[in-house]
Amino acid sequence: MSNKKDEIVVGLDLGTTKVCTVVAEHTASGELCILGVGSAACSGVKQGMVVSIEETVAAITKAVEEAEGMSGVDIHSVVVGISGSHLRGLNNQNTIGVKGATVTEDDIANVLDAARAVDLSRDEEIVHVAAQRYVLDQQETIASPVGMAGDRLSVDAHVIVGAGTALQNLLRCIDGAGLSLDAIIPQPLASAHAVLSQEELELGVALVDIGGGTTDLAIYAGGSVCHTWVLPLGGTHVTRDISYGLSTPMKDAERIKIQHGSALVNQVDADAMIEVPSVGGRPPRDVPRLLLAEITEARMEEILDLVGQEIQRTGLRRHIGSGVVITGGGSLPPGTVELANLATGLIARRGVPVGLTGLTDLAATAQNATAVGLARMALTEVARAGAGQAGPKGLARLTSWVKEFF
Repeated sequence: MSNKKDEIVVGLDLGTTKVCTVVAEHTASGELCILGVGSAACSGVKQGMVVSIEETVAAITKAVEEAEGMSGVDIHSVVVGISGSHLRGLNNQNTIGVKGATVTEDDIANVLDAARAVDLSRDEEIVHVAAQRYVLDQQETIASPVGMAGDRLSVDAHVIVGAGTALQNLLRCIDGAGLSLDAIIPQPLASAHAVLSQEELELGVALVDIGGGTTDLAIYAGGSVCHTWVLPLGGTHVTRDISYGLSTPMKDAERIKIQHGSALVNQVDADAMIEVPSVGGRPPRDVPRLLLAEITEARMEEILDLVGQEIQRTGLRRHIGSGVVITGGGSLPPGTVELANLATGLIARRGVPVGLTGLTDLAATAQNATAVGLARMALTEVARAGAGQAGPKGLARLTSWVKEFF
């Protein structure tokens, strides 16, 4: 595959419970051909932030080696997703003068770079800049002004910033695994590129990615992202509640959640019983499955209620014409979609990666949405100079900043 090396991309999702690596090839038809998938349990990340570099490097290395073995591709560089409550999104506008008679790619890069002029605290750095719309002179709502004639080019952009220490630790993990970084992309944007249709983007949609330690929200309207938000609650909190509520070890609580869990009590047989391992050498017990559902529903309802409140707070609810799309490993308990509908008052569906060929049975799952989305965004976003850290200029700035800061 050496003659196609520029078409092969690698997405690396660094999650709270696992690391997922997806090796893919962009095909001429526009589909994403999945060549390999690797995953490894990870205990070095909490709520989207690295807490143990050694454990995280080990998990990255294992997931990458598994993906290499499956795909036959030597992995040297990756596009990495980032999450965590340290991230915040804000909208900004800026204008530049067009250098020549028509707008060029350099003009696009320059106006996006100008949109980076936002107020940051001392330890914050810009992670990503996404264009919402361009205005060329008096011509508004232009998707792509390249090649058009004009004098003044403006951009409305969504800027995502994050803690510099979190970015630096992430870079240390990538470097420790012997990899180079192509781009850092916020996880909700990556998941959106994997599971949303163009029609949903245009009509307006709220993407809710329930991961292990965080729940990420991205609201799209008119085809562009206009709001992002991170809630420091996720599937691990559900598992912890089950562990405490049923007095069972965390590893057994996770297994029980996957095998028997439900996010809605009214979907569970009131007479059903499940065997639950005990702690401290005590014998296992039979407990009502209804109790498990009550514990699961309580935490899932809290998460989705908070998401619904955030949607309402933004004032964007009336722009969400196609409803809510739920994805991520934390969205898997039966009843989650129905609960999301009740909590937000919007129609909901579960999102899995679409437009794939190759090893689709391994990649087209809700828990792999972020990694697939990272691979999909790799050629479109990384090649776009100036698009925050997703562009070469921005990535060089981040690397330089990290060296200077530390």
